[in-house]
Amino acid sequence: MSSKIKIKGDDLRLINIYGYSVGHTINDITVTIMFNFLLYFLTEIINISNEQAGIISLIGSIADAILLLFLGLLIDRYGITWLGKKTSWYILGNIFSILGFILMFRISPFSESANSEYLNFVYYSVILVVYSLGYSVTNIAHIALIPSLSINRKSKDYMVRLRTGFRFIAQLMGVILSSILFYIITDKYSAYSIQALLASLIGACFSIFFLIFCREPFLNRNISKYYKDFKKLLNKQMYKAINDEEATEINTLNHYDIHDNNDNHEIDDDQNKYNEFYHLNNEDHEPHRKNSNRTVVEEDNYMYWLTLPLFYKYIVAYLTIHISVNITPSFIPFYMEKVLRFSKTESGGTSYEIAIFFLINTLGSIFSSLFIQNYIESYKSRFVNFFSAWVFTSIGCVPLIFLTYDYKFVIHILSFFMGIGFSLAINTSFILSNDVVGNKGSKGSFIFSIFGFLDRVVVGGLILVFMTYVKDNYTLMCYFFPVFPVILLFCGMLIVYHEETKIIHIKCESDPEHKICELLMDNQYLSFESVS
Repeated sequence: MSSKIKIKGDDLRLINIYGYSVGHTINDITVTIMFNFLLYFLTEIINISNEQAGIISLIGSIADAILLLFLGLLIDRYGITWLGKKTSWYILGNIFSILGFILMFRISPFSESANSEYLNFVYYSVILVVYSLGYSVTNIAHIALIPSLSINRKSKDYMVRLRTGFRFIAQLMGVILSSILFYIITDKYSAYSIQALLASLIGACFSIFFLIFCREPFLNRNISKYYKDFKKLLNKQMYKAINDEEATEINTLNHYDIHDNNDNHEIDDDQNKYNEFYHLNNEDHEPHRKNSNRTVVEEDNYMYWLTLPLFYKYIVAYLTIHISVNITPSFIPFYMEKVLRFSKTESGGTSYEIAIFFLINTLGSIFSSLFIQNYIESYKSRFVNFFSAWVFTSIGCVPLIFLTYDYKFVIHILSFFMGIGFSLAINTSFILSNDVVGNKGSKGSFIFSIFGFLDRVVVGGLILVFMTYVKDNYTLMCYFFPVFPVILLFCGMLIVYHEETKIIHIKCESDPEHKICELLMDNQYLSFESVS
């Protein structure tokens, strides 16, 4: 493979990419408030016990995780065609997400009943399941659109980067909303219920923008053609590397470009020669092909991913990120109250200083998306992304071990670096999951659902453990909690480093059946068109 294959592979314009990127706002703004304040709301405002709050979180996570496996299959198979198979699920997810979120931050209607403790537990458990279902349907449908809209890695990475950037903009809107409401509303119940209503309204507005400017039926109609053309080129390139002499009659196709700015591309006459040649190659020249008895599992088979070691390795790396990013914010309010002694309002409401922490943390995430992320991605290395996330997270978390009441203001400075680290980590996790799915867009939802399934189960279980054994333990909150995300991210970073260095040293010439999704990860042989 001496020459590069130049790929456009989509019909996306900038307005479509921006439309796609804001489509997850409904989830981002609501889940920000959920992760930041749900456990705090249940234990400190509603006065549910630590164990019950942890079990409620676990029930929501497990129910969500189980549903995720079925949702992935359903989203891949069913949907309203004229609206878009994944878009129709996206709309349904929005409805459940908004309904569950608004009802979650309200006083249970059973609070005054005789069995209020039990009924409150059931109420918040059911509502959390409803919200989690809506969140998951929206999330899977949205992220699974990426391989359905493009096979161009530049476009896909760009969409992931912008999606992550708008994630933190949505978080910023959420924490600004929290800061204002906690400052001006002293009633501890009203602040949360009004916050839920306003956040849902903001998210719904961005969902409408997504539906208008990212119309799935029009943007994915040519993806199948782009993918088939790419596979033909890739097979030609691989065979040429193995038997250059027999491939000389199709050398004129080496610089064939899938992209045509005027969308008037047609395969030239030499492609017909190649088709005849490739047919002979498959039938008459198999003895000359290394490992010719192996067959590539096609994209219509879910077992495809189960044959890839990369699938399992990147799931572990993905989990180290999501455990760190999801658990740490949930316990920061407890850390600030119990270790640094930030106090509640006179009426028992949430301290606005906790909301200020999340505000600065989110500003760090946005700063990362605007000024750091693009520079780091220029190295075209997943390991560099992961290493950068680990460094900034360490700067933000490790000093928490040494903070005292007299210097508690420092936590707001550290929150900025923590935000940078978490932003880089989340972006890396999306890229890793997209790398595993590759261009198998027709079955991508199922794979994203497996990632989500494990994420929910593991995070839910660890939250229960933290609520039971860590939340009220000063020693663990002071010394273990700050280094927990640092240790996890370091483990994930080692996995990515090992896999990336391994991939770099793979020579495609040595294995003509090397899987397409792995070749798409190798920057050495591909050139991608920029988004128009």
